[in-house]
Amino acid sequence: MRALLFKALEFDWYGTQRPIDKVLYGMPARISLECAGKTETAWVMDEFLEDCGIWCNKCISPETICQWTGLRDSGHQRIFEWDIVEITLLETGAKEKHVVFYKDGAFFFGKDPILHYIGTMDYDFRVVGNSKTKEGIQDRR
Repeated sequence: MRALLFKALEFDWYGTQRPIDKVLYGMPARISLECAGKTETAWVMDEFLEDCGIWCNKCISPETICQWTGLRDSGHQRIFEWDIVEITLLETGAKEKHVVFYKDGAFFFGKDPILHYIGTMDYDFRVVGNSKTKEGIQDRR
């Protein structure tokens, strides 16, 4: 069984009220926050702060939440929902880019389930970005 893991952009709750270009990894949760006498619902993700050795809740932008597929690309980078994956057919060198999405209990590239490609030696996969978080390749976890 694979581990559940998500990623999302941090959200500046108290300042600009916009996503920040920082990707957080963990398990998202909805909580109630009280600010200026008002209670509002926010999405958070735990982040471990290594410099002080504690976990803290960071606000995240819910529309950027992406679930890990449990799979890795040819460079061992995790493949998440909404990742843009470049698929190369090794025999011909032909390349296609597809966005990973979840439908009917499976993750898909275009019209085909990911598992149609994974496990064969005919294809090379590379994560080249993410359509929700707008990130390029920087995470090698």
